[in-house]
Amino acid sequence: QKGIEGKYCLHFHKLHDCPTCLFKNNAIEGSHQRGIIVHGTHSSTVENNVLYNVRGAGIYIEDGNEMYNDIKYNVVLCPNKFGDTTLHGCTVPGTSNRLADTSDNQSGIFSRAVTNSLTGNRVANAFNGMFFSAIGRGRGSSANKVCESDAKLARVEGNTWHGNGRFGTYTLGSNYAKETDQSILNDGHNVDQSLCGGFDGEGYERGAPGSMVDNLDYDNAFVGHYGAGDIQHNGHHSYKNLNLIYWKTTKNFGNGCSGHLVGGSYADGNIALPDQATFIIEDTTFGDGAQFEANHHCNVGITGVLCFPQYVLHNVQWKNSVPRWMWFQSGNHQGHNANQNHGGVFTLSPPNAQVVMGGGLLENNFFPPGFVSLVSHKFTYLLSLPGEPCILSTAYGDRYNRGILCTVPLRSLKVYSQGLESGSAPAMRVEMWFNRAESSGAADSNQIVPFHQIGNDRQTTKQGYSLPVIPGAEHSYRLSLLDGHGEIPSTWVSIDLLSLPFHSRPQLSRLVSLFMNQQVVEFSDHVIGNRWSIEYTNLSLNGFQCGSAGLVSSHHDRRFIWSGDKDFMDAQAWGNTGACAIGQPLDFPQIDCSSINDGILRAAECPELCSTRCNDATTYCDCGSATCKLKPGFTETSNLCAAARCGEHGTCSAKYLGGALPVTLNACICDEGWSGPLCQFNPCETQNELCGGHGACVASSDTESRCNCDLGYSGASCETTCDGFCTGNGGVYPYNCNPNVGESIVRYGCLSGGGCKYLSEGEEYPHGGYCTFREVVQESNTCLCGSENDCELTVACNTDGSCPSPQYLPDSSPCNSVPFGTCAGGACIEDGGTVAPVSRPTRSPSPQPTTAAPVPAPSILPTPKPASPVSRAPTTSSPTGKPISTSSIRVAEWANPNDPSAPVGTYFSFEEEEWEAIFGPLCQFDPCQAQNVACGEHGTCEAVSETEAKCKCDHDYSGDSCEITCSGYCRGGGGSYPYGCNPNLGTTRVKYGCLPRGGCNYLTEGADYPHGGFCTFKEVVHEWDCLGSGSVFKVDLWRGGEVIWTCDVKVWPTSGGISAYGHAASTVAAFQDGDKITPWTAETPFV
Repeated sequence: QKGIEGKYCLHFHKLHDCPTCLFKNNAIEGSHQRGIIVHGTHSSTVENNVLYNVRGAGIYIEDGNEMYNDIKYNVVLCPNKFGDTTLHGCTVPGTSNRLADTSDNQSGIFSRAVTNSLTGNRVANAFNGMFFSAIGRGRGSSANKVCESDAKLARVEGNTWHGNGRFGTYTLGSNYAKETDQSILNDGHNVDQSLCGGFDGEGYERGAPGSMVDNLDYDNAFVGHYGAGDIQHNGHHSYKNLNLIYWKTTKNFGNGCSGHLVGGSYADGNIALPDQATFIIEDTTFGDGAQFEANHHCNVGITGVLCFPQYVLHNVQWKNSVPRWMWFQSGNHQGHNANQNHGGVFTLSPPNAQVVMGGGLLENNFFPPGFVSLVSHKFTYLLSLPGEPCILSTAYGDRYNRGILCTVPLRSLKVYSQGLESGSAPAMRVEMWFNRAESSGAADSNQIVPFHQIGNDRQTTKQGYSLPVIPGAEHSYRLSLLDGHGEIPSTWVSIDLLSLPFHSRPQLSRLVSLFMNQQVVEFSDHVIGNRWSIEYTNLSLNGFQCGSAGLVSSHHDRRFIWSGDKDFMDAQAWGNTGACAIGQPLDFPQIDCSSINDGILRAAECPELCSTRCNDATTYCDCGSATCKLKPGFTETSNLCAAARCGEHGTCSAKYLGGALPVTLNACICDEGWSGPLCQFNPCETQNELCGGHGACVASSDTESRCNCDLGYSGASCETTCDGFCTGNGGVYPYNCNPNVGESIVRYGCLSGGGCKYLSEGEEYPHGGYCTFREVVQESNTCLCGSENDCELTVACNTDGSCPSPQYLPDSSPCNSVPFGTCAGGACIEDGGTVAPVSRPTRSPSPQPTTAAPVPAPSILPTPKPASPVSRAPTTSSPTGKPISTSSIRVAEWANPNDPSAPVGTYFSFEEEEWEAIFGPLCQFDPCQAQNVACGEHGTCEAVSETEAKCKCDHDYSGDSCEITCSGYCRGGGGSYPYGCNPNLGTTRVKYGCLPRGGCNYLTEGADYPHGGFCTFKEVVHEWDCLGSGSVFKVDLWRGGEVIWTCDVKVWPTSGGISAYGHAASTVAAFQDGDKITPWTAETPFV
C-alpha cells in the first residue's frame, strides 16, 4: 500500500460534484498510507468515521480544487509517540505528499483547499491536528488553476485538536481569502485569476471575511497561522498549548468592522500576536498563565512590515495571577542593524478607555487602575509630557516587560518608505505639542526614531519608521528626517502631480519639494472609526501639512496599501494614498458596524442562495448546495441541546458530538464558576463570598466555594496582606521574594525583616513570623464526592477524605442521566416514568479539577422520603434492639447550632450513657468483622467508613492483606526499608514506591505509577473517625408500625452528651407521642 498512489482505504476519486457520495460509520485501523481521501470531488460527506493508527494523513483532501465537502464528527487517533525512534508517531515516508504524511507535517486532517467544512471532528496525538496548506496553485490536473491562498473559508466549527506534537489549528502560507470566481461549476478552478489579486481596480482590498467557530485546542505546541487575514476566531478555547495563539501577520477585515478574537478563552500559554493590523480582541477571557507577545515573528526572515500593530482590548476579562503578563521583542534577526521590532500598542477600546479615564474601574482589567494603554520602554518622549500622562511600568515589577503605561489612549503612526538602505537611511525626529498647536511655541517633548527595514537592501519594500502617538485634535506632531542637516534627502524629492489618479486635489500650483511619491503614512485605523468613533491628530511631515490643513483623520485614504499579499504594497500607493498624500484623496466613508452585528461572524452560510428562507434557529443555507442544512446539535426530529436543558451559564456537550442521542453524562459544560448538572448553582452568590475585594470567588463543588486571592493576599477570604509587614521591595509585593518558583510550591511566605520561604503541599513554616503572600490551590487534588446520577449533588469530601451522605435535588428537577429526565426520590427517571427504589450509591472520593469563577449554590437538601412508605420490622442491630419513644429524649425543631447556615431541622440531644444504652457505642459499627478482613502478621484492620474496612500495613508491607514486602526486591539503601527513599512526605502522599535498581515514586490519592516495576513499601490508610465532628448516622422514624421517615443524622460529641441533627422531610409535619426512633445500620438496607 505505502507509496502506491491511489491505493487507499476509502477514496472519492475525481467524482466532481457528488452530493450523494458518503463515507459514514467506518472504522479504519493500521492503514499504511492515509485513511480517507477526497480527490477532485465536491459536495461529498465524510461522517462519523474512526481512524486509528493510520500512517500519514488521516483524512486527506488532495488537489486544492475540492469544494464544500462536509467532513464532520470523525475521530482520528494516533497511538504512537512522535519521538518513538521506530514508529515516529503516525508518519510514513515515500508517499506522493511529503508535507502531509512525513515527519515534516503529518496531519490528522490535511487539505490544500480551505473551502471545505470541518465540523465536530477530533484529532489527538498527530503531528498536526488540522492543516490547511494553502501554499500552491493546485495540484495534478488542477495545477496552476487554483489560487489556494485566496480561497474562501467554509464552515470550521466545533472541532477539537489536542495533544498534537506541533499545531492543533494550523493554516500555512498566506491565507487571505478574497471574492473570486471559484465555484463548483468551474470544478473548483479560478477562471479569472486576476480576481485573486489583493485590490480591485480602484485600490480597495477584496477580503472575504470568514470565521472559525467554537473550536477547542489544548496540549498542542502551536495554534494558529503564518500569514492569515479575514479569519475570525469566534468562541475559540485554547488551553495548555505552548502557544495559545501563534500568528505571524494579518490584516483588517474586508468588512471594516470585525475583531480577530471574539468570545473565547485562553489560559496557560503564550499568545504570539501578529504584525500589521488593528487586532481587536473582544469579549474574551484570559486565565492563569496567559502571556501576550507583541509582534510575534516580526523581523524574522521577511515576516512582518513595520512591526507596529495596535492591539485593542474590548470587554476583555484578564484573570491571571502569574507575575509576567506580556513581552515586547528585542532581538535582531537581520543581517543589519536597522531593526525596530519592539513596537506595538496595547490599548483599551474607546468605550472601555472612557470608563477608566472618567475615574471608573473595569473588572478584571489588563491595565492597572487609571491606565488605558501600553508600549515598549523605547518610546521615551511619552515620559516627558506635561502632567505625566505616561510612566514606566517598573512599579509593577516585570508584569508589563518594563514598558510605558499611559493614562491616555495610544495609536500607531507608520511612515512607509522605499529606496533607502539600512546603512545610510536617515533617522526621524518626532516632536509633540501636548494639548496645543505646533505654532504655539517649542515642543513639549521630542525623540529620535531610527530607521527600520525587514530584508536585505534593494530587495525589500518593507521599510520605514513607526511610533506610538496620542490621538486627539488637540495634539500636534511634527516629523522630520535627519540627514545630518535636518533636510529631506534628495532621493525623496520627486513629484509627478499629473500622474496622481485622484479627482479631488488642492491647488495644483502647490508644487512642494517633498518626497510624496516615495512615502505612505498611516495614522491609527479606519476600523476604530467604524466600530466606535473617528479619531484625529495634527500632523506635519518635513513642513508639509498632512490631511486638511494639518488635521489627519483615522479614516484617511488607505487604498493599495495592504491586502496581505506577498508583495505588501501596490506600486500605485506610493505618494498617492495615506495620511500625507499630496493629492489629499477623500477619506474612507464611515461604516455602520451595528448593521453587521459589530462584525461578529457566524460559521459560513449563504442565505441569499436558498430559494426559501431557512429556519435560523435550526438550519443554515449551505453555500455549496444552496439548500438548508441542519445546524450542529439538531436532528430531523429533535434538538439535542434543548434535551439537555442547560441553564444560561451552561453549554450543551451534545452539540458537536454528532449522532441523534442526547448526552446522559456531563450533558452541560458550565461557564467558569458555575456548577451543577444544568450549571444552575453559584455557591459564591449564595454564600455571599466577596473574597474581601482582593480575590475571585470560585465554585469548588455544587455547594461550596473558595477564594483565589490576588497576588499579595492570602487567607480563606483573602483577608491577609503582607504589605507593611514584610519590608522587602519597599514593603510591597513580591517583597524581594520569587513569586513563581514552580508548580510544586503552594505557599509563598516572607518575613518582616527580610527573607522568604517556599512550601510544598503538606509543609509548614519552620517557625512563626512568616506572612503568606501567595497561595496556590492545587485543583487537581480537590477531593469531591458525587456520582453519575444528575440528581445527586457534587460536594466536598469530609476532612478525613471520606464522602458525606449524598444530597439530592428536589423532585421534578430536570436531569440528564436518562434522556429528558426529571428527579424523583433522588433518582433521574424518564419524564412520566415510575420511581424505582433509591439505593445508596457506591461513592468514593475522587480528586478532580474544579475550574470556576464567581458562582450560585443550592441549599443543603435532605434525603427524600421514599415514594411510598415501606413497612419493615424494627431493626435489632442496636444493643437493646428496641425502638425508643421520642418521649424519652429531647426533640425540637431547631436550627443546627454547629452549622447556622443549614436549614431548620430536627435536633436531638442525649446524655452520653443514654445514647449508648439506646443506640450502642458511637463506634458501634465494625466493618472489619462484618467483612472478615484478614491482615496477616504484618498489619491491622482499620475502618475507613461505617461500612468499609482496609488493612493498615506495617512499614515495608503492602497489599490487600499486607502480603507484599519490598525486601530483597528494591536494592536502594542497602536493600532495606526505606530503600533510599523518603518514607514521610506529608499527608497528601498515600503510596510510596521503589524500583529494583534504585529510584522512588510518591503517589497522591488516585494517581498511578508511571510504569510497571514499582514495589509499594508504604501505604497510608486514612482511618474513619466516627467520633469526629459531623459523623453521619441514619435513623428511622416509626409511626403506626411503619417507617415514615429515614434521615441522615450528623452527630457531635458535646460536654457530657451527644448532639444529633437531621433535616426532616416536609411530609413530617411534627413529632407525635408514640413516635419511635431506631438506628439504621449496614445490616438494614435503606430503601
